[in-house]
Amino acid sequence: MKHTKGPWYFVYELPNLFMICNKKEDKFNEVICTMCNNKQEYDNAKLIAAAPDMLEALLAVNKYFVDLQNKCALTSHDKRAWKLTAKAIKRATQDE
Repeated sequence: MKHTKGPWYFVYELPNLFMICNKKEDKFNEVICTMCNNKQEYDNAKLIAAAPDMLEALLAVNKYFVDLQNKCALTSHDKRAWKLTAKAIKRATQDE
């Protein structure tokens, strides 16, 4: 799977359409996706735009749990959080 490097930004193309793009040298470089401008799609677009940052955070949390398990026993809450983190990372990085 090709990962497009973030950060990603909203770019309004028309009053009812916007794109999510990445930037290179202060220019919008690559279109990630286009969406209609309604409340549900706007909320989805915010998640899409934040996806590179969220994946980076999940990878850091996963590393934290690996380090933590080597130092002490994990609680059931820790194990559940780690399992959810691993599931999200797998979903974000797997090829279909």
